[in-house]
Amino acid sequence: VIFDVSDSFCQKSGFSREEAIGKTAMQLGLWQGNDRDKMVQLLLKDGGYRNREVTHFIRNGKKLVCLQSAELITIGDKRYIMMVIMDITARKEAEQTLIEERDLSNRLIDSLPGWFYLIDENKKFIRWNKNMEILTGYSAEEIGRIDFLVFHREADRNKILEEAERLWQSGKATGEKDLVMKDGTVRTFLFNARKIKYQGADCIVGHALDITEKKL
Repeated sequence: VIFDVSDSFCQKSGFSREEAIGKTAMQLGLWQGNDRDKMVQLLLKDGGYRNREVTHFIRNGKKLVCLQSAELITIGDKRYIMMVIMDITARKEAEQTLIEERDLSNRLIDSLPGWFYLIDENKKFIRWNKNMEILTGYSAEEIGRIDFLVFHREADRNKILEEAERLWQSGKATGEKDLVMKDGTVRTFLFNARKIKYQGADCIVGHALDITEKKL
């Protein structure tokens, strides 16, 4: 039974203090589903819990995603549950939007022919598409560990580093390159690369098409 509530509870839930006091959360419709049973079990087992994600419903029926903490306390000879609830609905919706945007971005990138890749200032790949894994023979874990020089013959690497430095300075480059796959085969790619800002840092974004058969 609710003993007291804060002003922010009244503002958020739509229930006045007079309406809430003396009622249970179930009577007010704040709980639905089995979230409440899980929280009761935690209280009985551990005497409290911190920052558990739960779903509550306010007066107009709107669903809120909340972070909830609770603790069993004793005042005089009576026991109470002290509960603090934070509405994180807007944050969860923003997270879901970001997830959907990321998934769409991944699908678009994976649909591109040839390679798509992002390289950071340390020459490491920080993003790539599935085609890059398929065409090179390297797994995602391996691509995450190697740098772009792996795809070039050892004798060409000093020249490639010089070209990469010019790319960082000029901001863009196009051309053909013979690249070495994991199994040692050499294939010819037509590439287009430019410098961009990604997550606040300078990176190279590139797209490369396998033109080996066309060259032959």
